[in-house]
Amino acid sequence: MKRLAVLIAAIAMTLAGLTTATASAAGSPPGAAAVNCNHWSGPGTVVKPVYVRTNDDGVAAGAAQLCKQGSYYWAYVVFYAPMPSGSWGQVYLQRFRGGTVIGQCDTLPITPPDGGNEHVAPTETQCWTKKIYGGGSTDTFRAVGVAYYGIYPDTSWTDARGITSPPAR
Repeated sequence: MKRLAVLIAAIAMTLAGLTTATASAAGSPPGAAAVNCNHWSGPGTVVKPVYVRTNDDGVAAGAAQLCKQGSYYWAYVVFYAPMPSGSWGQVYLQRFRGGTVIGQCDTLPITPPDGGNEHVAPTETQCWTKKIYGGGSTDTFRAVGVAYYGIYPDTSWTDARGITSPPAR
């Protein structure tokens, strides 16, 4: 409970400091305009954004985004405050051709230029998946951003979640 109070206080302080331009970005959650669709190889276009909201009171803890650059897709998550000790974050990229999860921040390769950058560890705010080629396909994609209580890779306790829906291309 103490960790949740610290996380909510950090989120509130971060949200209070947002500028009007950041908070009013068309179709984007507050804070998401400052850092959108980050990747080793540069930013992409936001296809679909969603808040990552806390389970207990629905406060926006961050934003998950489905991103695109050319014919490549990836998922990106940014938390509005650094992840506190005893918590970690992740973003998943789902490809809908059978609903398979095909990537997360720590899916290999975890190196530039096309790989992910691991999970969101304590004191960090963002991560992204590897890029997946989606050109000429009938596949659709969805991003799922999650904050967990516990030590990586424990996923037993979810603190916040956001899912872009419906799947987009």
